Amino acid sequence: MSVSRDELVLMKFAASGDRRELLSLMTAAGARITDASPRFVTFKMIDTPEKIETLLQSVQKYELLELLRS
Repeated sequence: MSVSRDELVLMKFAASGDRRELLSLMTAAGARITDASPRFVTFKMIDTPEKIETLLQSVQKYELLELLRS
């Protein structure tokens, strides 16, 4: 039997630039907004380590303020 291990990642981004583009990328990947303000937006995602890594690579151009991964 194969066991799949999902990970949790919390990502806090600066709200500068095109917030709609970041929101679109994150929601398409399955991430959800957990907190937002005029200065930042925080997303939560639970998925495989590979999918999380792919998402993190795709959002490198945005200012990542904090990252928590478990």
